[in-house]
Amino acid sequence: MDVNLYWQAYKLLPYEKILARKEVQALLKPKSIIEQKDCLVAKDCASPEKAECTTFFISYEYDGIRKETIQHIREGNERKRQNTRYYVHGIHEYKGKFNPQVVRALLNIYDVGVNAKVLDPFCGSGTSLFECMLQGIESYGVDINPMAVYIARVKTSVYEELERIVCFDMDGFVNRAKEYAGHFIDERTEETDYLHGWFEDEYYRIIESIKHVAISLDSNVLKDVILLLTSNLLRDYSCQEPSDLRIRRRKSPYPAMSLWSRLAQEFVSFKEKLVKMQSENLDCFRKPTIYNESIVAFGKREEYRNFMDFALTSPPYATALPYIDTQRLSLVWLGLARGKDIKRLECSLIGTREIMNRNTRDLLSQALEKNSGNLSKELHDFCLGLLHKLVDRDGFRKRDVPLLLYKYFSEMAQMFESVYSVLKEGAYYCLIVGYNKTKIGGDTLIDTPHFLSVEAERIGFHLKEILSLETYQRYDLHQKNSITSEALIVLQK
Repeated sequence: MDVNLYWQAYKLLPYEKILARKEVQALLKPKSIIEQKDCLVAKDCASPEKAECTTFFISYEYDGIRKETIQHIREGNERKRQNTRYYVHGIHEYKGKFNPQVVRALLNIYDVGVNAKVLDPFCGSGTSLFECMLQGIESYGVDINPMAVYIARVKTSVYEELERIVCFDMDGFVNRAKEYAGHFIDERTEETDYLHGWFEDEYYRIIESIKHVAISLDSNVLKDVILLLTSNLLRDYSCQEPSDLRIRRRKSPYPAMSLWSRLAQEFVSFKEKLVKMQSENLDCFRKPTIYNESIVAFGKREEYRNFMDFALTSPPYATALPYIDTQRLSLVWLGLARGKDIKRLECSLIGTREIMNRNTRDLLSQALEKNSGNLSKELHDFCLGLLHKLVDRDGFRKRDVPLLLYKYFSEMAQMFESVYSVLKEGAYYCLIVGYNKTKIGGDTLIDTPHFLSVEAERIGFHLKEILSLETYQRYDLHQKNSITSEALIVLQK
């Protein structure tokens, strides 16, 4: 049977059309695919009914009946542009998010069914885990960043109390918090001193009152939703410059809308997404297992050896984003980290731009010179080459780049070893990672996807494909940090 698949109304990037064809081939199993102006025609399909599960199409038609795809219904697309914030995906503006459409497409392309076990070794805010939940797939997430894990756990727990969240009286909550703020007593501690240094008294009193009333709720899920929504607003109402990802004192004016009103507005917006989620009558959710630890530590768990059927992730990029600096106010306010531990936590992340101290810098220099990480000769020579191109006028940031790159690739090699150990024989591992560049020796491209694939093959993976992905600007803050060129690396054990 032939199936006509009509493209989404918004503009698709070239790689999305490539993924769409792969998806149609994997799901519908046609004998051929013909591209027409507004649709793909899948000829003589073995499974035409699976057209509803495709990602990049607005509708499909066969046997004289035309229907909308599940993905189009989820996205809504009233503004005719790709919606990556449907359902719980938009609860927090976590930097460096995985695109949920790509996750869904990869699950389809590699025929990841409900009996599969899926790993995301850098799960971040839980995009891939929630997409697995939507398809009834058992998933496992790992991330060393406690803020990322908190977001992921909240996002994947919301379904447990959908009805209660949708019916919650947010206006009443705000009134209770305002009443508490009226007689708020400030108890100074080491951690409150840190927050006082970054919030004016008025805003500090508001956020602490919100937290106090939220904690008193008898629903942990509802409490966490309110705390997470509030944490997403902290930078806007702090002494931190919201337009700068780094730690910078505020120069811009505060928002005209009160924090109380903004929180109520965000809650209503989130609730509307949950109402739509309710209408889908999803009853096959499988809550993921999430670990707040490094993927290297996870790889040592004997219970997961040769356990996973599929892995996918969007790993951190080398020296790309200061994740912890960006989230430090939320980390401290939520009690996930102490102010004095922020730098240590930032330095512990793969892809960090920070070196803890001079001793660490000396150890990294020795590791690079001796290739203690046993990286491939090509990659080791590249890092050494950057080191030797440095000149006296280069500042400490630039001088650290060769060391940080070597550290990044060494730790990513350890990651490959860990993921290899938990995957079953023949299982696929898909990574979406960006290219990097440095000003050392002029503009120098760092072909991160190539170097990573070389290290993965050295570990034992077979490289199946590297697909170039054009990207949209992913965030408004610090545009120069955004990656506009990425690649999909497909590996197989």
